[in-house]
Amino acid sequence: MSEEPDDEPAANVDGDRTEPADGDRTEPTDGDAGENSVTARLETQDATPAEDVLAAGLSPLLSLGSQAAGALGLPEPTVLADDVLSHPPEERFRTSASRYADRFDVPLLAPDGLSDAGEDLPVDDPLGTAVETVVRNAGRWQGQLLAQLVYEPDDPEPYLALAVLLERLERAAVGAKAAHETDADTAHLLSTSLAVLARLVSLVESDGGVDDDTYRDAVLASYHVELATGGEPRFDPDGRTDAECHRIVRLQGALLAFDTFDRPADEVAALTGVGPEAILAAIGRRDTADSSA
Repeated sequence: MSEEPDDEPAANVDGDRTEPADGDRTEPTDGDAGENSVTARLETQDATPAEDVLAAGLSPLLSLGSQAAGALGLPEPTVLADDVLSHPPEERFRTSASRYADRFDVPLLAPDGLSDAGEDLPVDDPLGTAVETVVRNAGRWQGQLLAQLVYEPDDPEPYLALAVLLERLERAAVGAKAAHETDADTAHLLSTSLAVLARLVSLVESDGGVDDDTYRDAVLASYHVELATGGEPRFDPDGRTDAECHRIVRLQGALLAFDTFDRPADEVAALTGVGPEAILAAIGRRDTADSSA
């Protein structure tokens, strides 16, 4: 299991963009004209607000959730999300799935529970369908959020935070399916998935934007996904300040952007506001962790 970047040096937070000197500028060739014209149009387009991108991406998941809720006698996703968020973070990320399974008498965590529940659902493989839907939509809209950075929004942080949350949701869902197939305890990963989904749903349903709680939940999601899949988290989120949570998520998001764009660290730094030295250091730590796994 790869390690997640935990922090970035304070001196590398800004990652200021630098423009080439006049003497270094080159004129486009004829072959570049079409590409450059597209690039010029992209650079003049305003970024779509991060919350709007999330709302579009979350719609299929909410639809699936509503179908499952009706079939299993569970609350609507928005009602469930409010209730999840009313509990302390440790409960949300570790035991929320067990709590709701017990409260509504849904045996989803028992070895044969999903098979039994599947009789009431319009799909043959409820967990596989749910995970496939989560992975497809989370991956797509994570990419859409990061793509907005090309349009140079005034503040890239909300896009990075939501991209991190969606990536952790994807990892938690995949991990829960793998754990269930081996008859392992899936409660932690399902609880983490539920906690992340609750935060995302609340952002779509409320008038507020990406706030400190969102960044803290992104940090918690990173920690609990790593812990629940047998890894050794680099840090404990307990006691982290809001500023530290922002810094951690900004670096984690920059690493996602680096992987997504497949561009040099200095270009990713210009898009994300994270210094290239911090990005390269995070990549180095991750590669070291992967090689020793």
